[in-house]
Amino acid sequence: MAGRARLANTRCHRYATAKGRTGPRRSRPEERDPMAAVRARSRRGGFLLFAILWLTLLQPAAAEVRRQGYITLRDGVTLHYNLALPAGQGNFPTVFIYDPYEAGAAGNGPVTRPYVTSFWAEHGYAAIGVNIRGTGCSGGTFRAEDAPEWAQDGAEVVDWIAAQPWSNGSVGMFGISFTGTSQFAVAALASPHLKAIAPWQVFPDFYRDMAYPGGIYNSVFVTGWGLVSRPLLQSSGANAGALGDVQCLANILQSLVPNLAANVGVQMLLHPYRDDYWSRDPSTLLPAVRLPALGCVTWQDSTVTSRAADLFADDLMPDRSWLVANNGPHGGCAVAQDMLLRFYGRYLKGEANGWERTPRLTVHHEVPPQGDANIERWTAPGRPAWTTTHARFDGGVQPLRLRLQAGGRLDQEPAAKEEQVERYLYPSVSANTAYDWLGAFSRWGWPQLPGTTLSYTTPPLAQDAEFLGSGSADLWMSALATDMDVQLTLSEVRPDGQEMYIQNGWLRASHRRLDESRSTRLRPWHTHLSADAEALRPGEPVLLRIQMLPFNHVFRAGSSIRLAIDTPNLDHGARLVPSVNAVHLGGAHDSLLVLGWLPGARAGAPLPDCMAVKDQPCRADRAGVPDGSLRLSADRVQASGDSGGGALDPLLLILLLAALLRRQRRTVPFVGIPGALRRQV
Repeated sequence: MAGRARLANTRCHRYATAKGRTGPRRSRPEERDPMAAVRARSRRGGFLLFAILWLTLLQPAAAEVRRQGYITLRDGVTLHYNLALPAGQGNFPTVFIYDPYEAGAAGNGPVTRPYVTSFWAEHGYAAIGVNIRGTGCSGGTFRAEDAPEWAQDGAEVVDWIAAQPWSNGSVGMFGISFTGTSQFAVAALASPHLKAIAPWQVFPDFYRDMAYPGGIYNSVFVTGWGLVSRPLLQSSGANAGALGDVQCLANILQSLVPNLAANVGVQMLLHPYRDDYWSRDPSTLLPAVRLPALGCVTWQDSTVTSRAADLFADDLMPDRSWLVANNGPHGGCAVAQDMLLRFYGRYLKGEANGWERTPRLTVHHEVPPQGDANIERWTAPGRPAWTTTHARFDGGVQPLRLRLQAGGRLDQEPAAKEEQVERYLYPSVSANTAYDWLGAFSRWGWPQLPGTTLSYTTPPLAQDAEFLGSGSADLWMSALATDMDVQLTLSEVRPDGQEMYIQNGWLRASHRRLDESRSTRLRPWHTHLSADAEALRPGEPVLLRIQMLPFNHVFRAGSSIRLAIDTPNLDHGARLVPSVNAVHLGGAHDSLLVLGWLPGARAGAPLPDCMAVKDQPCRADRAGVPDGSLRLSADRVQASGDSGGGALDPLLLILLLAALLRRQRRTVPFVGIPGALRRQV
């Protein structure tokens, strides 16, 4: 860092793709220092430590000119801003940061200040941070769930920026977490002055992405964010008193009581189903977003999950959107910052840099921990072991089905004819998650209590196997209670006897109703409506389709795939009603794990040292692996929940009918196969 703030070094990577190429593209492996990763693992911190470090380490840079002030909105509310300009005269493209933390904080705010610093000035951009109404020194009341309100405010800010003498009229937005999520809302309403957005590690669907993943209350995070983190961060506005900012003090006093009533830590707890409270969150504005967007997702984001990977394929304009993904925690997208400069160069500066030829999806594999302080995960790009690119957001994956078999085996063999039942105790303290929501410590090494987890493991793989995107565990389960919360954990059991964490998934059984129009074989989509909630009948099996959150991982030949099933971790408000839960296998109840497979893909580097892959800790394998070897093959077995089936396939019926009519010398016009017979992937 040494005297100036920066987002990343500016060594350029090239991401061009060959004309007509549709498959993955791989760059060369790079050298890594595994000991640096081990050192970094002992120094993981939370958001408060992050804030303190910014206050103590960052110094103002000579390359910038800083100003502060207020923007008056249509209803008289004033928003505080913090502006950094390149030194000297000129009109500049502007990077706009908009959040409820300290984007526009009085003085030198610790959280968003790294994005409103000399980094942007050095690259020829003005940077302005603005606090959302009701936060920091801004007036009004902060209602997080009312995206249209604060989105309209943001749209007015865009027009204000474009009218300033230091602006050239081109505005882009950037940010991580809420600062990224806010961009979708503003982009839906803003004028043409807003040219592009860069939303990183976002959660536009407040219910599914952040507050209730799988219908289970994300208690520690929501409570911490609403009742602890936000008020502490906002308290920096009190610095205004020392700076003589009377307007700031007046805004804080005016919003104090209304903000207590609207606090998300209280309101989200009161709405356990996706009711009207959630109907104005940023996800409702996604269909109106038409701007170029560069997103970033970290697969192991324990704060807001990795569900945002799906929205780039489903909800944004596919020909104007790009996504970068890598392993790592919330805030761990620094590896994408060289691409960010090229993206802004094209859309804010008008550079003819060939950005449009950038593949839709860039995946950085096995990024190591970087540096020896929590701050580095936000600012220092680690070197991935290798990089692949894909012309499609889903990478062209094929659904691969693995069957849960009795005795803890996972394979592609046919289901047993006789049904078997395996049980575990509920609830328990889970050891099957990587980090808490702060990213401060890992539970992966905790002891697992006997009888509290079921695990299913493949024999060692005969070839490398890469998986990408969401998966679906289609499990027939029962309980002695009327409801249960289920946690999935995916891991790799390596040839060296270590088990490496990959991903989780969750579901409350009473929330099992699917929205069939949005569900696919690889991604179940639950309605989470109160009217669709359905209690369990004790001992009666039901089909639970549980989403394995989006991930990417390359299993090396000789490794095994493991699925564990147990109680959700301590970060979730799991039901504590004692029960014995069961998984049903074989017979009429065929339980499956369906993953998105990239046939033929291989690892681009040797098996990494344990603890040398960011946010994918290792532990000694406790369960062992089955004998034999498994060579994965294309799967043609129909999955639970797929449409179709029956005594005869409809296409076969059509062909038989045509043959019969020809025999009778009759002519029948061909009308094609009904669209309903086309199955989603």
